[in-house]
Amino acid sequence: MRSLFEKILKIKKAEILVSAWLASRVKNPLLVILGPTASGKTGFAIALARKFGGEIVNADSRQIYRGLEIGSAPPTTKEQREIPHHLVAKFSPQKTVSVAEYRKLAERKIREISKRGKLPILSGGHTLLISAIVENFQFPKKSNDARRAELEKIWKKNPVQLHKLLAKLNPEAAEKIPPENRHHLIRAIERSENLESAKKGRRKFDCLLLGLNPPREKLYKRIDRRVEKMMAAGLLDEVKNLAEKYDRYSPALRGHGYRELLDFLAGEKSFEKAVDEIKRDTRNYAKRQMTWWRNSKLLNEIVWL
Repeated sequence: MRSLFEKILKIKKAEILVSAWLASRVKNPLLVILGPTASGKTGFAIALARKFGGEIVNADSRQIYRGLEIGSAPPTTKEQREIPHHLVAKFSPQKTVSVAEYRKLAERKIREISKRGKLPILSGGHTLLISAIVENFQFPKKSNDARRAELEKIWKKNPVQLHKLLAKLNPEAAEKIPPENRHHLIRAIERSENLESAKKGRRKFDCLLLGLNPPREKLYKRIDRRVEKMMAAGLLDEVKNLAEKYDRYSPALRGHGYRELLDFLAGEKSFEKAVDEIKRDTRNYAKRQMTWWRNSKLLNEIVWL
């Protein structure tokens, strides 16, 4: 009961903030809902879309893929019927979607929503994508063939050395990609180096950033319950089905919830250990998300609820 009351209070506070923001006659409004996984962003965004006539643009790196209906926790069919959602289940799990490509698609949807006289709402947990859209990051347009050849040479000599480089650039990606996976290892390093060289451009949207940040203990309990519900809903069968169609190192299948069960199916760990690791990895992911925002230059612009 107390949890429901707190949720209502947060939504009411958010409604007051959004009303005042819109009353200031911003030219290119973009409402951004951010926060760690399992913090309640989907329901929160839907409540505000319902109140202000909005449409939601997905900013989750797993929900963009087809076939991940359980493990990526996308909005339900009923929710998507009530409030239009964009960039959900759009790509094949084997496709690599760069932040630059993702941002371009998201920006196009944001403009289309505004032209319809609706309020665009960017909602999700992809820290880099949200930052890239808000601050209009400019990414290199062409790959560096010389750099790729250099990385190929390093891998042939010592794959572990190349993996250490990725771990330094992007620890989260390094957790998902083993040293022997040459193709994805090199592509991940290229993406990480391109992101480091990205520059901020002139902002395209007038943003109001609302952040959800439940107490850590409460958030971790939510994560554990969510994993248990996913398992009960058939996540293992979903992973089996995906494993029959796609390589286990496909981009979409390296996220928590998928890679652990793929390890189980490959006989590399027990089922119980896989489920425990899903919970642990998801909790660690939530922690990294909040670390990102605490270190972000956008921190002072975020209104935490």
